[in-house]
Amino acid sequence: MNKGILLSVVLAFVAAFSAGCSDKLKIDDSDRYVFGQDSQENCIAYQSNAYLAESRDSYYYISRINSFIYVIDKTNGVCLPLCNKSDCMHDKESVEVKRKACNAYLGVSAFNIIYYNDSIYYANSRQEKDKDGNVHFIEEIFKMSTDGTKRKAIYSTEKYCIWNFKIHRGYIYAEMTEYGANGADWSDAALYKMSVSNTDDCRELLPYYKYKKDVNGLLVLDTRFYGNHIFLLFGALDDNNENVSYVARYDLKTDKYENLSEKMNKDLIASFTIFNDALIYGGNKGIFKCDFNGENNELLVDFSDEKFAELKDYQYFNPQTNDGKHFIVTAGNDTETSDKVILCDTDNNVTISTLEFPAYITTGCDENSMIKQSEDESKLYFLEKSDGNVTAKEIYSFE
Repeated sequence: MNKGILLSVVLAFVAAFSAGCSDKLKIDDSDRYVFGQDSQENCIAYQSNAYLAESRDSYYYISRINSFIYVIDKTNGVCLPLCNKSDCMHDKESVEVKRKACNAYLGVSAFNIIYYNDSIYYANSRQEKDKDGNVHFIEEIFKMSTDGTKRKAIYSTEKYCIWNFKIHRGYIYAEMTEYGANGADWSDAALYKMSVSNTDDCRELLPYYKYKKDVNGLLVLDTRFYGNHIFLLFGALDDNNENVSYVARYDLKTDKYENLSEKMNKDLIASFTIFNDALIYGGNKGIFKCDFNGENNELLVDFSDEKFAELKDYQYFNPQTNDGKHFIVTAGNDTETSDKVILCDTDNNVTISTLEFPAYITTGCDENSMIKQSEDESKLYFLEKSDGNVTAKEIYSFE
């Protein structure tokens, strides 16, 4: 009963917050992060893995285990299925028909959620038969109210497989592959762009599959949106078939494309994040920064220094995310991930906290709190940040 009352309060609050919203949004096109209209890169993990989204007062989480969506209070970490039905058992329901009738149930293939302009967006796929018995595979992007009660498909296609998508400044950017005789393969993907308000206008923006013809072993490892730019991390093979990484920038206003790696310490690029109007990247026990042109490279943190002796057993230090106040580094080696959460602030002050589980951090969330999955995704943790120190508590266990 207490949980039901609490859920009603939470849903009433998010419903009030979202009341009166519309598709119309005046876009701020300045070269900075704008909440509510820009891609939430602090909540989107490596390779566009978007299992988490953020509103002003809540996080939204989608579980790969059961395809339910949950709302998490950013202040106290209370996590509940996003459903306001008083007689619903949500994810605890044993009868499959009733389970799927829960507002929080999204479907088996939905594992990409986005918060944009006071609404939640997610992708799904389904099959249907026509009158002749032919099976059609349909990929869709849905828009849902933040209380989970209203949803509609805003994009539907049989032509493309949708691998993932982001929303940034009025446009959906989706990594998709055109279906062929043998189905769809991510290695043939491209980045497509369509207006949120008019998804009929879908065009190919970055043809990844064409780049592969010119670069040996090319892989798109990560994409990050910031202001009027897309930053892309590529992996490839050099002339000796050794793995190399490089970063490119695509200007959304001018459509100009530039390889930044020639000016960066490209042999050290393992991952990157965008923090304090700079690119932060790591490798070889060092964390570096450069400007958006790839210039003015600077060593920020040297983890081989004796003052970081507690980290001496780790070889890799990867800054995959940030929270606006800190960039967050994960330490590891070839056999394990460290249990240390490493926060670095704007003055390069480093604080190290120890968790009871591997601290592989891919989503920074906000400066006060953070949401983390267990490695098998069966549990969800709320990480509270205070003066650079991080403490964790379990907030949900998934069946």
